[in-house]
Amino acid sequence: MVKKKISCIKGIVVASVTCCVLLTVAIAGNFFLANRVLVPAGEPVDSGEIVTQRVSGIIEEMDMDELTEKSNLIIRGVVADIGTPIQIEAVGGGITNFTNYTIQVSDVISGTETETAIVRVQGGTVNDLEVICDEAPDLVLGKEYILFLYRPDLGGGYNTTGDYHYITGMYQGVYEIGDGDSEFVKMAIPAERQGTSSVQQVSISQFVADIDEAKTKLPSGYIYSVDSEFQSNLQANLESGFISQEEYEQMLAEREQYATILN
Repeated sequence: MVKKKISCIKGIVVASVTCCVLLTVAIAGNFFLANRVLVPAGEPVDSGEIVTQRVSGIIEEMDMDELTEKSNLIIRGVVADIGTPIQIEAVGGGITNFTNYTIQVSDVISGTETETAIVRVQGGTVNDLEVICDEAPDLVLGKEYILFLYRPDLGGGYNTTGDYHYITGMYQGVYEIGDGDSEFVKMAIPAERQGTSSVQQVSISQFVADIDEAKTKLPSGYIYSVDSEFQSNLQANLESGFISQEEYEQMLAEREQYATILN
């Protein structure tokens, strides 16, 4: 089987995090900056060829306070199942692939109690399209992790309907529990970044204590909402003149629409 690569399309958009993107929090005139790859819906693929869609970029560095603040759910659990990759057509056009991982939850560190969680990660092969996201974590079947997760509570982009979460901060929100020693965790650095990023091992008890400390810094009753952050940043972009009233209204309308799973 022949493989063919397609190049990245880089651009500036106002959007929630729905895939492997670079996200800058917008405050008083700043904006969301996204680096994403799109394949137009219905683009023909030559028979017998695999088209490779590679998504890469610089992700915003997040510390424990930020990971905790932007997560709806923080869990400890084992990867119980890796689903068949799905292909999604975004609101406004473009396609990419995601893979759903089922996590058997042993402990809810923060958020609503649950026995399982579906974690959606960009990547996987569907038909003749292979998607590789350099910043996505390599979740391994049967391995135990601590995961920082957020639920998309709006449409637009590649957000579909359904009960699932994305990983906060891409690989920064994934900590693997050491084989043969369940008392320690370390950040799960993707293979592409191993050797370029340092990994510090820490005890689980200390790690959970750090999360609990981060939670004390949040307002009482605080619940993170992608939709609220999206609307706040969109309003800031409008007031700064970065986007027009027409663009503002179009983006608000797209937020009410959901992406389509094609397979």
